[in-house]
Formats: sequence, structure tokens, C-alpha cells
Amino acid sequence: MNVNELNRNVINKEENLSASLHVSDVVSYTGRSERIKGFRRVKEAITDIPGIQSIDPVILLEQAYQEYQTNGVSDSLRRSVQFAWESLQGDKYPLIVRRLFPDKTGEAQSGPRSGNVKSIGELLSEVEKFYRYYNQHYLGEDVIPEIMIHRVVDAGNPPKSESPFLPYAGGDVVHLGDDEFQVRATYGADESVQGFPADVWDVRFRADGSLEIHQTIRAQKTESIIPGTDTYKKIPLPEKFQEVPALSNIQVLSITEACRAISKLHGPHRLEFDGTNINGQEPLVVIESAPFSIRENPKEAIADFVSSKTKPIITFRSEQDFDSIPENELMFAHLPNIYFQGNERREALTRLSIIAKEKRAKLVVFAAGNIATQHAARVLMDNGHAVIFIGNEELENGEMIRLFTNNNNLEWERENPIAVQDHIRGRGVEKVGGKTIGLQKLEAHGFRTAPYFAIETSLFRRIIEETGADSLLEDADNITNPEDIKDISQALTEKILSYDKKRIPQTAEALLSIGGEKFSVRSSAICEDGKCSFAGIFKTLLNVAPNDLNTAILEVLASGVSEYAIRMGRTLDINPSQMKMSVIIQRMIDARKAGTIFTKDHISGNEDIIQIDAVAGLGETIVDGTAKTHQSLIIDKKTRTIKQADIYLKGDDVLTADETAQLVEIGLNVENSLKEGPQDIEWALDRKGQIFLLQTRPL
Repeated sequence: MNVNELNRNVINKEENLSASLHVSDVVSYTGRSERIKGFRRVKEAITDIPGIQSIDPVILLEQAYQEYQTNGVSDSLRRSVQFAWESLQGDKYPLIVRRLFPDKTGEAQSGPRSGNVKSIGELLSEVEKFYRYYNQHYLGEDVIPEIMIHRVVDAGNPPKSESPFLPYAGGDVVHLGDDEFQVRATYGADESVQGFPADVWDVRFRADGSLEIHQTIRAQKTESIIPGTDTYKKIPLPEKFQEVPALSNIQVLSITEACRAISKLHGPHRLEFDGTNINGQEPLVVIESAPFSIRENPKEAIADFVSSKTKPIITFRSEQDFDSIPENELMFAHLPNIYFQGNERREALTRLSIIAKEKRAKLVVFAAGNIATQHAARVLMDNGHAVIFIGNEELENGEMIRLFTNNNNLEWERENPIAVQDHIRGRGVEKVGGKTIGLQKLEAHGFRTAPYFAIETSLFRRIIEETGADSLLEDADNITNPEDIKDISQALTEKILSYDKKRIPQTAEALLSIGGEKFSVRSSAICEDGKCSFAGIFKTLLNVAPNDLNTAILEVLASGVSEYAIRMGRTLDINPSQMKMSVIIQRMIDARKAGTIFTKDHISGNEDIIQIDAVAGLGETIVDGTAKTHQSLIIDKKTRTIKQADIYLKGDDVLTADETAQLVEIGLNVENSLKEGPQDIEWALDRKGQIFLLQTRPL
């Protein structure tokens, strides 16, 4: 029996939805609550989508409240509550009470929260609590005292005493426009994605009927929230779940299909969902559905940024910090996750808007979360302030931030583009590129990596802008003639290499953080991930001395606009102006042996084998063809036995049997830990016999 069947027992043989009961189901409801209308839209749209269900609450109508006002907890009110209890099988499943409290627009007003209701007496007490709250806050206003009761969905269920965590996901999905959607999820109640790091997927349905699912953020999910008796409770997530994606690709597709179906029928929507377990099945249950449209920052809010501005950012950690807003000034304000948790967020952001208005201050607000959080921050935009969503990125109080407009969009970057190893977490691929994200994932799962730091893509953008190469880059988008591509590539390269090396900031300090005397300098472009590879095209420089580092950085950045890079980008539908380059600087490993691990046959696609390539010395000799001896092994994943062994050029085996076994286990562990499918891994074995991973990407 599924959620719909359990909850649709509202209509039974003994009693019907008469005036004496003062209750309704979703189909029969004729009130103005947009929340209930959303449930009706969900029911209409998801009938044929596997793995997706909806809740069918019992609604206590205004007449039930009037009965309470007139007669208190009367027999009539008890019968209405008893009806809800029996219809939702409260003796088997815990229930929750939620406010509707629709105003004249149908929007729900703030109110109390209900916990894990397990008896008819508790349920009646919760209903009383909601009615008392209504009397204290809304009596005499145009707010209707309707509430609803439904089964608790497991992702939002308070933890059992013997276990601090229930492993079900909650989150939301929004329609971004055309056939593009964004899904966010973490373990715990759906509201957790607004206050804690969450996994993020982008889903695009192509015109040819195919689709693309790309996980843009893989978060380390350390904490979550669940409904308590009166408010949310914060709970820790066990380590074994912190790096595991909250949803499978099938679940991401299913919930996206639900949002797509509703959006086609009723316009762009945002859905909230929680996971559960029903008779061994684990559907995602849609618990909220509301119209959603992407809002642009007010024109007056971005008028100041035609030319870039740099200011320190001020973090608001409590509402007392709102008093620090200066009179008649522009201020960069950082709102961390705390302002997007629980029922009080709207009130807090409203107070922030009021204080800024009283002080005639203009705010640029850097808000935790992403585009799906717009509904929480819209009060700021409605009052003429700009809001920039920064996802899971961490900003330090007083950090210098640069803002500028790009095609009428407000964009931001750190004034200091250097990101040391311990401060990269939370930065997306647009900031640090695909290879850096891969290194972060390896570190998070405990694999040994060479110490490193990254230079954000903002340095590449600034060099292009400051050298006047931006117009050349735009021209390159429209050039198809091979000779013209060669000429414009040469002109772009000269511009980048002519940049004043002294203007590259603070690399000397960053080198001290990773130690060593020689370094590798590698590209980390935003396109270098599982979807494409520029191996052998973007430049890698090895054994770079500190005094030569800035020159090497410019050479790697220039390789992003080489003739070959432009041509390769064209084959992947990437224009030169879309190419954003980050740079990774790693401490050189004194490699005795090095090479690659492919956890599938990258030519045939056979996923039952591992291919290990190894050379003596540096692994780059495999790519550039200068290896004196190149060993290639094909190994059966299940049996760990060597199926094929080849020695290219001349010499003996590069790897010992023990080293081969270690590399096989590392390859399998990386694939299993990252859960992104087969991997392309680069490794190096130092003089002490330690194996370091230099990079990984999905195949």
C-alpha cells in the first residue's frame, strides 16, 4: 500500500465529509490555500512517474476552528480529529500537523511546528496549540485558521532513541527555464538544503529526446535538521553518509520528471520532497508544490557595477549585526546558512530590509544557497537590494570581494584568486575547474594527494580584461577558417604572456603552505571533468622553481587559447570565450615510477577490467611519448588476475607484483568511493614507496 492509498482513506463507508466533521481532502477542498492547490497539481501530474508519490492530508477547515472558539475541545472537534487519526492510520504511522493559515493571496503564514504525533491525545493537543497560536497572532486579520494533518515522511522524522539518523533524503527541485532543472538534496528534512551543504544536480532535456544529468556539487554533508516538537532539531550525520550522494541518478531523474510534468501543466514550479520507506520501497514523496520563477536583481541594484568595485564583505552572524549597516553607503553583506533555516528566515530578512531602508543603505547580499533559495530572499530583492547566491562557498569576514557586470548579470570574485588547499571546499567548478574538484574528492575520501593550491579562474578573466584580449576572445567565437584561428590564437597567446608577472598575487606565501623546492603547474579548466578532457592540449609544466612559477602560470593559462585548444573546444561545442582556466600548483613528487589507472577499457567501454600504465620516472612521458619503457597491464576486476601484459619500447617490467596489487585496489577504491562510475586516475610512486594520486576524472 503506497502513501496515496494510506492517506486516501478520508472517504469511508461509515462517515463522509459532512459539515459536522469540518474536514476535507485535497480533491474536495474549495478554500484559498495555495499549498493545498499545489498538492492537487501534484496528484494530477505524477500518476505515471515511478518512484514519486504525494501526500494527501486531511484538512481541518475554518469551521473546526470556529467550533473550538465557541465550545473549546468539544465532541464535534474530537470527532473531526478522530476522523483524521483513523483516516491516516495514526495507530500505525506517526502524524504531523502543519499550518496552512492562508492570507488573502493564499500564501501560508508563519506558525508553530508539530513533532512526531503518536497518539490521538497528542494530536488533539497539537491542534489546540495551532489554534492558540492563531489567536495570538492572526485573530482579526484576513488569515484563515486552516491546518492540515498528514503522515510523517521518514526523512523528516525525529530520530529514534537508538539511532541519531534516518538515512533518507530530502530536498527540492526547481524549473530553471526551457527544459533545464536543478535538484538539491541532503539527508534529513527537505528544509536542510536551505541551511546546510547539499548535493546539487543540473538536469537538461535535449531536443533530440536525450538528457544530461550532471552533479555540480558533491557536498560533505556533516549536519542536517529534522522537525522537533516546537522547532527544528539539528542532528549530526554519520561519517559513512557524509560523502555519499543523497540521491541516485534514477531518483534525480524521477523527481525532475515530476517537476517537468507539473511545469508543463501549470507553468514553472518548485517542488519539495522527502524520502521514505513503504513496504520495502523507497519513493520520494512530494510534500510541497508552488509556482517558481527566476527573478533578476533590480536594475537600480546593479547600476553601480558597470565598472568593477572592490569592497570588504561583512558577515552577519546574528540580527544584532544588522545595526552595523552604514548610513547612505553601499555594503557587501554575507548571510550564512543560519538565515535560511526554519520558520524565522522571512522575518529576519524582512527586518534586514527595513533597517537598510531606514539607513538609506544599498546592500549587495551574498546569500548561502543557490537559485532555489530565491523564495526565501525575495524580500531583499523586492526592496531594491541585489542578492547573489554563493552555494556552499565559505567567505571570511573582511575578505575583499570584487563585483562587476557581465551582459547585465552581476558577477563576483575574490580579490585574491589564490585558494590554499584547506580553503577550497565549497568552491564550484566555475571557480577552480574540474581537476581541482577531483583532487578535493580524493582528499575527502582519504586518498594521498600531493600538497597543492589552486588559482581561481578569476585570474584568467582579469588577464584577458586588463590586456585588452577580451575583444579578441569574442572574435574567436565566430572564426572558422583554420588560418584565422591560428592568427587569433597567436595574438591571444602573446597578450597573456605579456602580462606583468608581478601582478599575480601572493604565490610565494601559497608555496610556503605546501612546502617543497620544485613544483608542477597544471591546468584546471571548467570543462575538464567527466564530460570532456583536454589531455595533451592544455600545458603541464614540471620541476618549476619558485622564481619561475609566475611565468609557468601564464604559460598554462595561455594554453587555454592555443590553436589546438580552440579547435578541440569547437568539437565539444565550447566557444573560446567560454573557456575559463584555473591553475593547480602541486609539490613535485620525486617519482620513481608513475602512470595512469583506467577503471574500465576507455576504448571498448568494458567495465570488467582495469588498465594500468606505468613508466619509470614521471608519468608525463606516457603522454609525450618520451618514455624509455612503458608497461601496460589489463587486469580482471573480479579475480585481480592479469589478463594481458605488454611492454612497449624496451626494458623490463616497471611494476612489481605488490605495486600492481596496490594500484588495482586504489583504482577500485576510488571508483567505489566517488560513486561517479569508472575513473581516469594519475599516480606517482615516490622513493619511499608511497603512492600519491595526482588527479582523477570520470571516464
